[in-house]
Amino acid sequence: MHAYEDLDRQREDVSFGLTSTAPPFVSGYFSKPSPGAPNSANFVRGFVRDTKFSVDRGFYEAPFTLTIDCATPGATILRNS
Repeated sequence: MHAYEDLDRQREDVSFGLTSTAPPFVSGYFSKPSPGAPNSANFVRGFVRDTKFSVDRGFYEAPFTLTIDCATPGATILRNS
């Protein structure tokens, strides 16, 4: 039995498991479940947390500075110019 210490909430149509059957074990999410068979090497380690906007959506008559944050360490928010 393995402990999934980094198990996040379950997601629809996404499987969570180990990428190998021998150490080092790496847990990840898989888009193609493989019940009873080894997991594929195609996985993602996790998902990006939700973004937080410094100003609520709506209609404004004056310009303002908007800040967008994300609680995921190392996440980069890109601006589409």
